[in-house]
Amino acid sequence: MSLINITGLNVIAVYVTDLDTSVEFYTSMLGFVQSKIKMPPGILLETKDTMLYIEAGRSKKNKFGEKSEFSPCFSTESIKDSYIMCVDSNIQIITDYIEYAPIFALFRIADPDGNVIEFAGKP
Repeated sequence: MSLINITGLNVIAVYVTDLDTSVEFYTSMLGFVQSKIKMPPGILLETKDTMLYIEAGRSKKNKFGEKSEFSPCFSTESIKDSYIMCVDSNIQIITDYIEYAPIFALFRIADPDGNVIEFAGKP
């Protein structure tokens, strides 16, 4: 028996250098909206079924994957279409679109602080 029995994912925390820049990125590029729930000193963002807490005051990474970190992995209606949108929007691509099978594909991007974000699911 484990010490802690995880029953699900509550919220993903992302620590950033500039709160306003990151909120703009996550809302305008990834479709999150600001939650009515206040969680100072950060901001809680949400989509239909995902909550993201963003808090400022961290140092920007010098390179991607510089330290061991959690990397959120999001699903979308079409991974390939999402990849094309990111390329067209000049978002920094970390791992190009890879289709492993007719039912699974992935790619990775970076947010303004170099945090890696993965998208995976149906092509």
